[in-house]
Amino acid sequence: MMPLRAFFEGRELLAPLISDEEWLNLKAQRPKVRLCCCNSTGYLRTSKLGTKHFVCGKDRICNWAPETWQHLLAKTEIVRVCQQFGYGAKTEVSGSDWRADVLAAKTDRGQLIKLAFDWSLD
Repeated sequence: MMPLRAFFEGRELLAPLISDEEWLNLKAQRPKVRLCCCNSTGYLRTSKLGTKHFVCGKDRICNWAPETWQHLLAKTEIVRVCQQFGYGAKTEVSGSDWRADVLAAKTDRGQLIKLAFDWSLD
């Protein structure tokens, strides 16, 4: 898995929504971020196809499984479209007995609407 969401200096970072300029500036600082998937430290990385994401550091404790570029692209595009339609969207969100690749939520006419996207094959 290539996490698209992490925390740095008290703020949440969602890689697909960070401009290329801001990503390069942040990457140049070589910050250590805290990953949402496993709470370990990680770093910023850009894939050879240009996908901005985070990578676990050596203290990694999560169960890593590779994601295809198509999977990462799908998560990125779903987040962007959800944001365009007024949803707050996050990647790699887990509950006590569930996990979503993307979770989007918004309030419409006083009602909370949640959308979960997941590609688990098991």
